[in-house]
Amino acid sequence: MIVEASQRPQVGVPRTADEVTALLAAAGRGPEARLLVGDEVELAVLRAADLAPARYEGEDGIGALLEAVQREGGYAAVREAGALIGLEHEDGHRLSLEPGGQLELSTAPQPGVVALEAAARARLGRLAATADALGLWLVAGGMLPARQDDVPWMPKGRYRVMRAYFQGLGEAGRLAHHMMRRTLSDQVTIDYRDGDDARELLRLGYLLAPVTAAIFASTPLDGGEESGLLSFRAEIWRFVDPSRQGEPPGIVEAADPLRAYVEWALDAPMMFRVVDGEYVAMHGASFRAVLDAGAWPDGAPLTTADVWVHLNSVFPDVRLKRGLVELRAIDGQAPGELAGSAALLCGLLYDAEARAVVRDLLGDVDAAARAKARVEVPRRGLGAAYGRRSMLEVARALVDVARAGLARRAAAGLEDPRAPDLLASLERRLRAGRTPAEDLLDAWRGPWARDRRAWASALRVPSAGA
Repeated sequence: MIVEASQRPQVGVPRTADEVTALLAAAGRGPEARLLVGDEVELAVLRAADLAPARYEGEDGIGALLEAVQREGGYAAVREAGALIGLEHEDGHRLSLEPGGQLELSTAPQPGVVALEAAARARLGRLAATADALGLWLVAGGMLPARQDDVPWMPKGRYRVMRAYFQGLGEAGRLAHHMMRRTLSDQVTIDYRDGDDARELLRLGYLLAPVTAAIFASTPLDGGEESGLLSFRAEIWRFVDPSRQGEPPGIVEAADPLRAYVEWALDAPMMFRVVDGEYVAMHGASFRAVLDAGAWPDGAPLTTADVWVHLNSVFPDVRLKRGLVELRAIDGQAPGELAGSAALLCGLLYDAEARAVVRDLLGDVDAAARAKARVEVPRRGLGAAYGRRSMLEVARALVDVARAGLARRAAAGLEDPRAPDLLASLERRLRAGRTPAEDLLDAWRGPWARDRRAWASALRVPSAGA
């Protein structure tokens, strides 16, 4: 939700990179807080009759779906220019509208991965039931099963500005509109306690990003045709905007990854600012210049809310937000496979012993090897190299580390004892050396007979009670 200018805090506004770094550090949850985990699941919304992407308007549109969900109670509406663009539930979960009509469920943060899986499954099932009643399907996975030209744009000012900005990048941003309109992700969010915790999570998160992209590669199709890739989504993200995507240069090796992240983010060209609730195009202007001046070119004072808006307009594989880390390199998964990513990352990053093993295992993978992996993973998945080892070897080792980490957390009362079991499906796939994309391709070429309805049916979110 956009914060009105009159409501923004006007004291303690950062004016330097050091002060922005301190702002992020101070947003940590604190040394005594219970660390929570969340998930952001993006879904395609398709018309059941013809599997066309739903438009916003009409009785079977996404606007009607959001209105129907709101009538179920407990929701506050988020509107822009009169259009309903999101919902915020009193229990903490949110629904938001992505550029091509993707519907994103952001779960309420949970104390562990078992609770997260149960909450997400229940909410998705209820949402699917509401969609079914309108003749709509909710479909998971990593890409809308539709051609680019068939996907509509949603009525949000932020996306109008972004659309024009990316268009102006030319070849460097040639797949940005595909990212906006067709990709579906599964973004795990974990808390950080303070600046030092954020620094370590940044470093480890970027080391893990190519591995998680390979493990969860699930996008072998492009609009109903084989793309020749295992993760078309990961390939798309290589051509969005080199100033705000991927891994910021030098961040893993930096003495202070948090400060390096801030410096990189401040140098990202501006897409927009928010003025009285409206998104105003900034056409690549320098945010650092605004920060230095403490004011906008029109004389309006810079606010802390403005700083957060800019920090949230970069899209790296690991992104810092208020008190949490977004891990963004993962393709959306099939409905029954959504728990694996959160279980893996919590097992690796919420246990001190597991973190130490990850540092030892991946610490020798240098920037060149990570860059090479980002090129190879979309095509080769687990067959890519990661430093001196194969990606499959690294993935198998990390899942073992995560299982041990979850078991220790369960023994300490920080996780449900069933938490390690959420890795079972992932372990079976890695024993076979396969990505979800390879299983999907086998079904596509075999029993599904290259039929798009069979594909969508297999990835359809089941309704509550189904």
